[in-house]
Amino acid sequence: MLLNLFFQREISTMLPRQEVFGGNLEIVRPFYDTREKDIICYLRHADIPVSGWKCSLEDESSRAWIQKQLRTWQKAFPKQYISKNLFRAMQNVNPDFFPKEVKDPHSKCCA
Repeated sequence: MLLNLFFQREISTMLPRQEVFGGNLEIVRPFYDTREKDIICYLRHADIPVSGWKCSLEDESSRAWIQKQLRTWQKAFPKQYISKNLFRAMQNVNPDFFPKEVKDPHSKCCA
């Protein structure tokens, strides 16, 4: 959701089950609402090896930056559930408080 907000200028997220390409492909995300640390804990408890393979650009990606920001905010506000609140907000939209039209502050304007 934050990747789309910051880099695509839209408020959206991938659903747990989502059709794409006009219904030609369906993506299923069975661990949609499971925290990564819970998955790793389960794998260790079940004695399933955790892959050490990692993309060479993973630490420099926009996704890594967002994850770092989320960790920073969670440490700053430990009594809040930052990630959970963000996803809940997607189900609790109040359109009365959205602007009807927003001018792009980066657009070139001749006045």
